[in-house]
Amino acid sequence: RYIDLAVSNLETKNIESAPTVIPVKTTVVQKIKTTSYYPIPGDGETRETAWIDLAGTEFYFDKKDFSGFKEAYLELNVKLSNGSGEAYFRLFDVTHGIAVNGSEIKTSSAISVALSTGNISVWEGRNLYLVQARSLTSESAVFETGRIRIVSEN
Repeated sequence: RYIDLAVSNLETKNIESAPTVIPVKTTVVQKIKTTSYYPIPGDGETRETAWIDLAGTEFYFDKKDFSGFKEAYLELNVKLSNGSGEAYFRLFDVTHGIAVNGSEIKTSSAISVALSTGNISVWEGRNLYLVQARSLTSESAVFETGRIRIVSEN
């Protein structure tokens, strides 16, 4: 009888101390990435070795125009007229008077090539931008077309 009573108390303690499991329902919301493009107007070229503003390439850009803005990349079609040397291109933020961080592209190709940067840094607000170019060998650095690739996440 003593053993039965001890076993009974032991079973009761184990049952009472067992954790209660409550199922929890979780909802995972997946965000969808979308890509859009913002064309850069104009074209141009220079033989200058210093950075030159390419006339007609000015445009306004504001991140807030793209819902869920995440990242931006510069994509240009460019060439160096004879392919001897190097040509450089970049975005310039006229509003703040600075080159756009991460936007510099270079080529030594005599035929048009499509080149892309990594993620570029654009400031908040509606800012005026333009394309700048320079040539290291006084051959024509030629900007043909360009766009900004925008990645958004909603």
